[in-house]
Amino acid sequence: MSLLDRRRRRHSPQPGGRAGPPTRTLDLRRLRGWRPLTGAGGLGTMPSSSERGPKMHFVLLATHTADVCPLSNSKTRDLMLQTAPQIPDIAERNGVTMVAGPYVSDEHLVVTVVEADKAEKVHQLVSDARLNQWNTVRVVPSLTIEEGMKEIQEGTSLF
Repeated sequence: MSLLDRRRRRHSPQPGGRAGPPTRTLDLRRLRGWRPLTGAGGLGTMPSSSERGPKMHFVLLATHTADVCPLSNSKTRDLMLQTAPQIPDIAERNGVTMVAGPYVSDEHLVVTVVEADKAEKVHQLVSDARLNQWNTVRVVPSLTIEEGMKEIQEGTSLF
């Protein structure tokens, strides 16, 4: 049985009409500064760095193994249920803006896009949110598509 099937089974109505365990969701309205990353043309719609100041995008890729997945590990589940609602406040305290996510997948991967002026602030967010206690978190500095295309146009080709 796949992870998605187990998740559906766990939260589908039980015999006798009972629903599965309640789930908590992150209230996206609390993510200050949240903006969609793509527009009608499919290209990023984020303002350029000159419009938004010296902040940089960071893509957070958090991976974990099945044995510490919140779906299978009660201690991790309790930790996540406790800390996930606090992440927007933790981000704000550290000077980090949540841009998109967190998004979860059945491949034990959590993807989040944030904005900050220093990578150290992003690392502090990861630590304060305790994400690094059950995930390996890659922090990838990233550009918007417009910034990347500008860099390509202004750069010198290798070949």
